[in-house]
Amino acid sequence: MPRLSETILHSTFFLYRSKDDAVRGVDCGGTGFAVYMPSDSVEDISYFYGVTNWHVAVRDGCSVIRLNSLDGSTDILELGPEDWVFDTNGDDLAIAPIQPDFNRHALTPIPIALIYPRNLLHDRSGMNVGLGDDVVMVGRFVDLENGPSNLPTARFGNISASLVHIPQSAPTAGPRESYCLDMHSRTGFSGSPVFIYRTPGSDLVRHLEMNAPELRSAMFALLGVHFGQFSEQWRIRGQTGTVVEGVSGMTGVIPAWRIRDLLSLTALASQREDSDEKWKPRSPEVQT
Repeated sequence: MPRLSETILHSTFFLYRSKDDAVRGVDCGGTGFAVYMPSDSVEDISYFYGVTNWHVAVRDGCSVIRLNSLDGSTDILELGPEDWVFDTNGDDLAIAPIQPDFNRHALTPIPIALIYPRNLLHDRSGMNVGLGDDVVMVGRFVDLENGPSNLPTARFGNISASLVHIPQSAPTAGPRESYCLDMHSRTGFSGSPVFIYRTPGSDLVRHLEMNAPELRSAMFALLGVHFGQFSEQWRIRGQTGTVVEGVSGMTGVIPAWRIRDLLSLTALASQREDSDEKWKPRSPEVQT
């Protein structure tokens, strides 16, 4: 595993049910992260969004954002569940427009350029993402809370199954296309960003199938958003009818391109268009 950049850790924030919980850093909530996209028509203007699971911000009401500040403290963005946009027929995903203050907040939003289209990620002539590729998740380990600032932690693993149907706690419950990862998680990591990476020389496809060395540069992208773990059951030997349930080491991830889909929803697109109109330079009026 290569050394992680601090900017990856700074893309995240923690979510709470109330401002008071966020200030004190108590009560289990979830994780979110920031993304940004440039304006389509106005130079040097970008739009910023918080991303997390629908079940965290909307269903469970953990909608208040706690950000790290540059001075080592934290700052609160007091959002409600109604501020988060989601697709009622979509994934366990929610987005809220945010306005970070980069003179105060230690936040590094993920550029939308790191969210690749499906065809580029899975085209054999492109990134050719698949089983065994390395992944890292950054999020909230609840046993390390109650400090003066957020302390994001990392979990590491690999892709076990690519684009299989896994049940999600989505607005419309049921199996949805997801990645399945061999990576441990626990309560608090819901909504965390999951990144995929490849270092030079690590692509076995080219070594084994193409009989050629892998000399391309390193690859790094946002793979998706963690939404939960598979549960598993087992019977205790000698105790008839006794079933123990726990979580497995298999983690579900919503594909990152679903964030692009959500950003294109009419409500968010209209907000950007209205804002673009305000920022567009005005031509001077012609005097007659």
